[in-house]
Amino acid sequence: MKPRIGWFGSIDEMARPDALRRVREEMGLNTIIPESHLCHTSGFKASPEVTAISPVEDWRAQPTLAAHRQMHRLPPEAFAVLPGVVSGWDDAEFLRVLDEAHRLGIDVWGHIGVWSYGGSVFPDLEMRDLDGNLVSAGDTRWGVPFCPSKRRLNDWIAACIADIVRRYPMDGLHMDHARYAPPAAFHILFGCACADCEAEAGRMGYDFQAMKRGLLRLRQRVQSLDAGRMRKAVESGMGLFDALTALGHDYQVLSWFKFRCDLLTARMRQFREAAEGAGRKVDFGTDCFPPTFALLGGHCYADWEQVVTFISGGFGGIVGWGGVGPQLFATWTRLLCGWAKGLSESDALAMLYRLFGYDVLKLPRTVSSLEKAGFSVAEVVIHEVRKMGLQKTGRVGSYPPLVLNLAPDELEQVCDAVAESGHQGVIASGVNLGKREMLNMVRDKFQL
Repeated sequence: MKPRIGWFGSIDEMARPDALRRVREEMGLNTIIPESHLCHTSGFKASPEVTAISPVEDWRAQPTLAAHRQMHRLPPEAFAVLPGVVSGWDDAEFLRVLDEAHRLGIDVWGHIGVWSYGGSVFPDLEMRDLDGNLVSAGDTRWGVPFCPSKRRLNDWIAACIADIVRRYPMDGLHMDHARYAPPAAFHILFGCACADCEAEAGRMGYDFQAMKRGLLRLRQRVQSLDAGRMRKAVESGMGLFDALTALGHDYQVLSWFKFRCDLLTARMRQFREAAEGAGRKVDFGTDCFPPTFALLGGHCYADWEQVVTFISGGFGGIVGWGGVGPQLFATWTRLLCGWAKGLSESDALAMLYRLFGYDVLKLPRTVSSLEKAGFSVAEVVIHEVRKMGLQKTGRVGSYPPLVLNLAPDELEQVCDAVAESGHQGVIASGVNLGKREMLNMVRDKFQL
């Protein structure tokens, strides 16, 4: 497994004169993952063969496009946020960056997305909940995923992967959006429950109807919680399995989340086989949810490691490792306080922190403080980096996400946690050549 200091960032920044050389010298850069914020890939040009079989090629004509643009705050010139590679993009900038990176001895991992955004543009391919509703009917702050069981969609994504691996001399592929929505989106935890997912569950040996009954019972009991009992649960130190037992679930809930993980793992195996079938060996991996919440988002690390060559983590306001947990706690607390009348935010948060093992951290006791980032993001990231070190098998490369806009002392603490936890490096975002001290710190910590 190769030690790496990677840069996940805008291809426009990487294309600036001398940018890659300077970041290589200042930060020890040896891997880049370029992304265009307009086409949402590294800037690939779709081949006619791939375009001809695309189930999303007519996205520009969809009546749902305007709402999607508004949801993601996309500028007029941007493509919809979709899986795979759609037509209409010129790959000249990517080719320039690719050539320059290779001239400098820097590996290039191409970037494309999979399921977790854009589903609302194509309602026939969108996830559905246990009640048969499109998930876009609920809270869409976390994105609207595609159903991961649509065979035509997955076969086309596989064709896209094989096509770009054949045509571009990349060193690897970083598959983004290979997940369900973040678990803060409570209603999406109960999906996808469409007929295609039910059929997949049967093929994989799961009893879909039994899981559905268990989930419906759990949902009904959670929504009928009593504030007094919740307060007593907090006082008693109730843990996760205590809570599940108290809610009377029949363990089909655990089967449900394992099924969702197995389903995504099977699709990732299909995609890796497509890359390998292109006749050239490349690195192949994804970002994953932080370990505490991975199972809720479709990631079982041990299984995932069987179908990828590396694992990293997410960035940004939706899937960044410093925010996934706090967003869940804030959102679920609002829901719990709405269902259990009289329940305080403090008690709800205390319960959630304990259930997810976050009671060891110093986190706020009000939703407003959580939402205003009134806590140490570095402390949260370190917590997850250490857990990742314990969960990983060592079979594949592990490169936790590193956000470079932390304070210098916090950045140093995160780097130390990465090294001490046995990871092989980091994938950084927020690279700023004006902050040499931060870049040099990363280089010196990992000695690349």
